[in-house]
Amino acid sequence: MLETSARLLRLLSLLQSPRDWTGAELAERLEVSPRTVRNDIERLRGLGYPVHAVRGSTGGYRLGAGAELPPLLLDDEEAVAVAIGLRTAGTVTGIEETSLRALAKLEQVLPSRLRNRVHTLQTYSVRAQTEAGPRVGADTLTAIAAACRDHECLRFDYVTHEGGQTRRTAEPYRIVNWGRRWYLVAWDVDRADWRTFRVDRMVPHTPNGRRFTPRDLPEEVTDRVMRGASSAAWRYRADVVVHAPAEVLTERRSARRGDVCAAHRRGHRRDARRAPRPAGLRLHGDRTTGTGGARGRTGRALPESGFLMFETISVHDAPEVRAPDGSAVRPLCRLAGASFARFELAPHQVSLAVSHATVEEIWFVLDGSGAMWRREGDREEVTTLEPGLCLTIPLGTTFQFRAGEHGLRVVAVTTPPWPGTPEEARPGRGPWDAQSLPSPEV
Repeated sequence: MLETSARLLRLLSLLQSPRDWTGAELAERLEVSPRTVRNDIERLRGLGYPVHAVRGSTGGYRLGAGAELPPLLLDDEEAVAVAIGLRTAGTVTGIEETSLRALAKLEQVLPSRLRNRVHTLQTYSVRAQTEAGPRVGADTLTAIAAACRDHECLRFDYVTHEGGQTRRTAEPYRIVNWGRRWYLVAWDVDRADWRTFRVDRMVPHTPNGRRFTPRDLPEEVTDRVMRGASSAAWRYRADVVVHAPAEVLTERRSARRGDVCAAHRRGHRRDARRAPRPAGLRLHGDRTTGTGGARGRTGRALPESGFLMFETISVHDAPEVRAPDGSAVRPLCRLAGASFARFELAPHQVSLAVSHATVEEIWFVLDGSGAMWRREGDREEVTTLEPGLCLTIPLGTTFQFRAGEHGLRVVAVTTPPWPGTPEEARPGRGPWDAQSLPSPEV
């Protein structure tokens, strides 16, 4: 009886491989007669294993899907891989408890040598605390995957990056897990184009829509997701030349922060697809160059606070900038989507209160001390300034600076680029008596 049980387990292990086995092949592997193989197949069927048989010269036996999940045989590497996967499950909502139950059942029957391998890996490995990704329901993922498999259109509500609510109909193709998020690559029926959707922003409707004829995917699915995810959330793009080897930059940069490609001349170019704030161009000690044209200007951006020496090549000549009181503001460069300038306030000096006519947004990167007052509509506030602080001013906001005892140095990034017209900066009234801005050294 023991020999028969061992033979059945060996037969089951062979049938679990994804292929068809002829009776003669199984008999040779098990070193028994074809009749014994047929009898063992019937025993497995009686135990609930759905063993299918196909007649003919190309036929054979294979293990199929049944109404219930029968016990499975895993080799050593498969068992360890499943255990590790269950321990690290965590990006799908609602499966944490289920994963622990499955892991407990698996560890209960693991041989001690395999249990020790799993426990050692858990004890001496640490998961890096990266930004938390949004959770996605297991039901949502399985429903979308089923629609991909069955070629059925998905109807769903979708929340855009800006927070707007839209209703979409799409032909789903692939689900991709990248950057701690789940994405769906699909053909948007209404827009007649390929789109990448974040699954955590989707609310599918049931039942699914009509069946569709699959299209050819235009490119590698993962590349499409990486390209779409790295640019969709960011309004502005820039090309930055970094004076460092490309392979070093690749190791030090996350793919979500831009693409690295070789430059045609000095340094290596990183296509910085997204820059959430000017400090996004801070590259930890590498010298950087903003690219886009032929003329160049050189400056040092806030060296006292650790910002980098940078060299800028402007798309257009930076226009001459005059403050409302007639003093000069030093222009550094003007790129395709933004312009850079800097000014300084002497200790305890106060700038004029101004607002802007067309510039949608200004980022101020500050070094020194002092305070900034701003008024947006009926709301006023005063912010204490310190080295390295980065503030943003939207269109229509009136603001004023007051330097502290060590003075104040400011780099301003305007989007879109500063137009260079006298009417752009509008004088206003602030809480402090203004003094003329000093002209910086050029």
